[in-house]
Amino acid sequence: MRRISICQNCAAQQGIQQQGGSITFNLPSLLAAMASVTPNSERIQSLVCPSCGLTSEKFQEVGRLGCSKCFDIFGPLIEQVIKRTQSGTAHKGLAPSNLTPMTKSSEIETLRQKLKEAIASERYEEAARVRDRIKLLEKESEV
Repeated sequence: MRRISICQNCAAQQGIQQQGGSITFNLPSLLAAMASVTPNSERIQSLVCPSCGLTSEKFQEVGRLGCSKCFDIFGPLIEQVIKRTQSGTAHKGLAPSNLTPMTKSSEIETLRQKLKEAIASERYEEAARVRDRIKLLEKESEV
């Protein structure tokens, strides 16, 4: 993560404003600022969606995609921004108890990896608990 300190005037020019105790920002301006410092910024600046004609400049200005094909075109730009601002592109936090089957399947895959690691390091009690959790999730997914 990179921290920058700027004055209120510069922040306002970048679309960042402080209202009360919280800071608000203009997402398109943030995307544009972040995209302009990427190694591939020249390539990113020249992207155009062949389906709807949306340019990378317009996308950065409005902060919205024009059609379903835009994600294929602007996906790398979006992913770069997310990777720089977040700890990754996959959610690794708490999840609601009413998980969808797709979410449960990803949890099962994670648990299978933990099971392999526990067995490899001879932590058999932990492996048994993980195995039981996998079975429970698989049973819930079938219902």
